[in-house]
Amino acid sequence: RTAAAAGMKGAEVADLLVKEHGVSKEQAQNAAKVLGGRTADMRQAMTDNAARISGAYLQDVDWKVKVVLASSQSSAMRQPLLELALYITDANGSTREHVLEMDGEEADRMIAALTAMREATQRIPY
Repeated sequence: RTAAAAGMKGAEVADLLVKEHGVSKEQAQNAAKVLGGRTADMRQAMTDNAARISGAYLQDVDWKVKVVLASSQSSAMRQPLLELALYITDANGSTREHVLEMDGEEADRMIAALTAMREATQRIPY
């Protein structure tokens, strides 16, 4: 699972198996070949498993930067805004779109929070 989740290539998988798990080089190469052919299936299975736990998962992200040219508040003029579209897929397969609009400060806070979440999830053992 670790190799599929990390997107590791065959040689990387074989090296990992030999160095960290004491598998013979021949067995590691055979395992890497099998993994190479099944990586997409394994990733899909992990995604499905995560969706069963949470009920929904992030399928896709789209973003764009806009500049406010006119506003009822003079302080908001010529202010860059980030528009973030999150596509969430439910366990039943339906996808919904959530659109967020934020200024630079809000975007920085969101990036910091997402970074902290990523670091926390990387510490979770498989």
